[in-house]
Amino acid sequence: MENNKQLSVMVFALAIMILSQKSISNASFMILHDKPGCSNFQGFQSTCEVCHSILDDGLYYDFFFTGVVALLFNNTGCTGRPILVLTTSVFLCYEFKYKSFQLRC
Repeated sequence: MENNKQLSVMVFALAIMILSQKSISNASFMILHDKPGCSNFQGFQSTCEVCHSILDDGLYYDFFFTGVVALLFNNTGCTGRPILVLTTSVFLCYEFKYKSFQLRC
């Protein structure tokens, strides 16, 4: 369990460094993992107004809120009404049960 926490901190630090290099450090971002406990880094998304479709089942996520909300949808393409709107950080490595998400800037 301690290793998972250390890995999450390292992934968070890496994401912050990458985001600051791209001059978009004000954007919120979603970190995706492909194993429970967020023990295997899959990637992260921080692009605003772009729909990110999730084709794989069994992904887990952490969301780092820095002022940009995330809209989560039950369908691909980010169409219709969002099922969930994240307006705060989520660090509990929840299972991603949605089909797409978008960062609304």
